[in-house]
Amino acid sequence: MTTPERSQNPPQPQLPLPPSGRPTADGHRQDAYPYGGYPAYPGYPAPAGELDLRSVVHLVRTYHRLVAGIVGTALLSGLLYAFLATPQYAARSTVFIDRGTNTAVKELDQSAVILDKEEVYYASQLGIMSSKEVAQLAVASAGLAGHPAFAGARDPADVLLRFTKITRRRDSALFDITVEAPYQNDVAAWSNALADAYSRFTLLQNAQFVTDANKLVMEQTKELQQKYSEMQKQYGSLLAQTGSYYPQNQKAILDARIQSLEERKSEVLVGKEQSSALVSQLRRVQDPGRDPLSIAAVRYDPTIQGLAQQYEAQEKELAQFLTQFTPQYPPYVKKRAELATLGARIRSQASLLLGAEESKLSAAVTELASLDRELSQLKAEAIRTTTGSSQVEGMGSGVEALQKYMALMNDKLQQMDVASKLMANKVRVIDRAQTPRRPSKPRKELTIVLSTLLGVMLSCVVLGAIRYFDTRVKDADALQAAAGLAVIGLIPAYDATNHSLVVEAFQTLRTSLCYASDHRRRNVLLVTSSASGEGKSTCVTNLGLILAGGGERVLIVDGDLRKPSLHKFLKVQAERGLCEYLAGPETSPDRYFIQTANPGLTLMPAGETPANPPALFSMRKYADFIAQVRERFDWVLLDTPPCLAVTDANAMAEQASLVLLVVSFKSSETPLVLRAAESFTRHNHEIAGIVLNRYEWQTSYYYRHYHYYKGAKPPDPTLKDKVVMSFRASSGKRRRK
Repeated sequence: MTTPERSQNPPQPQLPLPPSGRPTADGHRQDAYPYGGYPAYPGYPAPAGELDLRSVVHLVRTYHRLVAGIVGTALLSGLLYAFLATPQYAARSTVFIDRGTNTAVKELDQSAVILDKEEVYYASQLGIMSSKEVAQLAVASAGLAGHPAFAGARDPADVLLRFTKITRRRDSALFDITVEAPYQNDVAAWSNALADAYSRFTLLQNAQFVTDANKLVMEQTKELQQKYSEMQKQYGSLLAQTGSYYPQNQKAILDARIQSLEERKSEVLVGKEQSSALVSQLRRVQDPGRDPLSIAAVRYDPTIQGLAQQYEAQEKELAQFLTQFTPQYPPYVKKRAELATLGARIRSQASLLLGAEESKLSAAVTELASLDRELSQLKAEAIRTTTGSSQVEGMGSGVEALQKYMALMNDKLQQMDVASKLMANKVRVIDRAQTPRRPSKPRKELTIVLSTLLGVMLSCVVLGAIRYFDTRVKDADALQAAAGLAVIGLIPAYDATNHSLVVEAFQTLRTSLCYASDHRRRNVLLVTSSASGEGKSTCVTNLGLILAGGGERVLIVDGDLRKPSLHKFLKVQAERGLCEYLAGPETSPDRYFIQTANPGLTLMPAGETPANPPALFSMRKYADFIAQVRERFDWVLLDTPPCLAVTDANAMAEQASLVLLVVSFKSSETPLVLRAAESFTRHNHEIAGIVLNRYEWQTSYYYRHYHYYKGAKPPDPTLKDKVVMSFRASSGKRRRK
């Protein structure tokens, strides 16, 4: 058949002709297109290191239902919790603990470390507040065992402790006892009961020392009373036996001396007991964690009372400073140093008292031993002198000594009773808990805000995972940056509303190919894809229609010898074609050409499927065929099988001028596209660019400008119907598959 004549077209504007070199190292042809090397409409990829907000927005819009579902689920969960969860009510009471001691102990050695025991003390008090013993006191005092919250519990104290949270305010002696439970009218009473129970427990602990001391004194007094009764009985028996006392000069002297020594011994013995008791108390001063003023013997000592009053006054001033200023406030630091110095003086004075009492105790022991020896000698002499009278008088002296010792013990017992009455409790309840007006949990507004934020965060994580693991082509700029190739065509997915948009997309592709081919100087275009089903044959058909509709002479060669489909799209009978021509003896392919119903558009069908298609494309006859049609037609479009599935496309590319890679939007895998592009560039086949097929134009910023022109100039109805026809045929083919 004859070659169609080229129609007369209006002259085209001459643009600078690009060089025909191979791609550079980054995959682009410098100056291959006007305006900086890329077609004007696709835009440029975001520079490296910058966040492409458009792709992020596009990802959110694509998966907006998923995002809405995640956020809605999180919000619904928060609403269910906020409105269905059992309300919890919290009540808080505040307790103040007055240690009455300085918080640091400084050793006499200047190289020693200052040991701060305040934290240890308050940590111990925190443990006492949280103890089961205090909780049991609170349960008993408030009668909580019969409350529904404690019904059936083995130990109501454990239940109360589960409801309770005790915290210490930072850098203070204030402790908050918070009870949180679903009982609005009871939590305040429970919190106050715990505060009162701790106060009583502390008071009992403070009085325990005095109680133990009283018990010891009472036991000693009871022993003395028994001994006194026995001595009285012995004295009476001795008087009855001797009858009377026989005064003599020697006996009188011995008796006076013995009586004097016995009195002295009683005084020394009483002094020894007093010194022993004082030494036992004063030795607690050596404990670095104990306050000297907490010891009665130190606190009521006349030499220390003045220092104690100054110490208490400075402690009050320091507490007032702390309510107004921070611990770093210079006057506060100075006052605290003065307080520490005063405490050191008190401890030093207490140490002096301890040394003095230890000296007195040692002297009393020595003197008591001396008195015992002297009394023994005198009594032996008296016995030798007058056995009877000495026994009587010695017994009487012993009775009198016991009487005096018992009197002294009674005086000490009265003093200890007074000390126990003067001892005050150092735990005070500052703020008593009040009945809460609103629940502490759940906080509905906060729960709703947090659940919404959680939903947004989960959505971001899910979208990030989708963006990372989903390798499908979803963005033209990202594909262009990854492949290093220009996206020269964005073909929208066809629907009933975008007839003119599809036609305009192919018109734009034609313009880009005109520049890429040096205005048809390289007019053999191989169209392929990385995988099947990406719309490659549809794009070839529609591109041929667009080129022929512009007055070009176009030959479409169906090189997919395995699954040919172009004759179906163009609705022609194809009993023989390329396979028969290459395998036959004919030198002219004219009788295998089929003129379609569209002027200027010629089809070379595939023909019968051969046994080895790549062998046909490696023949010299195929190269001669391409050389003939290159001169006879303005455009030669070669439709091929997917380039990664079989080697046909690479074999055919040896005779092609340019390669056009068709990629299906949201269907093609980016790694496969990159591998397909690499397979051509590795063999020095120039890739004109990428055509992104089935693009979602409704959400694309590339096609927003078409909305203004849509309807202003209706496209060619005949051409529109032809393009739509090929798209419908392709869609029907995919549905049948």
